[in-house]
Amino acid sequence: MVAGRVRAVSPVVAAMILILVAVVGGLMVWMFMGQFMRPRTIASLSVSGVTAVIPPDGSELSINLMVKNDGNVPLNVTVVEFGYEGATYNVTLNRLLSAGATTTLGFTLKPGDFGATSFVEGKTLRVTVYYRDPQGNEYSKTTYATIQIG
Repeated sequence: MVAGRVRAVSPVVAAMILILVAVVGGLMVWMFMGQFMRPRTIASLSVSGVTAVIPPDGSELSINLMVKNDGNVPLNVTVVEFGYEGATYNVTLNRLLSAGATTTLGFTLKPGDFGATSFVEGKTLRVTVYYRDPQGNEYSKTTYATIQIG
C-alpha cells in the first residue's frame, strides 16, 4: 500500500447502499403508519325501549327490549340476565347481529324464576345483555326498567 493514499468505497457500491437504506427506511415508516391507518374494530351495542309489564295479579312479567349493534363488526348476543329483588335469572341466546342491525327481544318470566310469589308494580328490573365480538371478547350493557301494570 502506498503511503498517504486512502481507499474509498466505489461510487456504484455507495449508491446501492444508499438506495437500500432508503428502501428499508421507507418500508419501516410505511409499516408503522399502517398500524394507525387501519379501520378500528368497534364492538358497541345499545339497549333501548325496555318495557316490563305485569297483569294486575303480578303472575307474570312480560319484557321487551330493542337491541342495536352500533359497531362495525357482527356481534353475538349470548345471554340476557334479569335482576329482581336481589335474585337473578339468565336466558341463554345465540342471536347474531350484523353491523347496524336492530332486533327486538321478548321474554315472559314467572315470579318463581326469582324465588318470588308475584311481581310488584313500581319495583325495578335490571336487564344486562352480554355479547361477544368476532374475536371472542365479551362485553355487557346494563339498563333498568320500572315494572308497570299493563
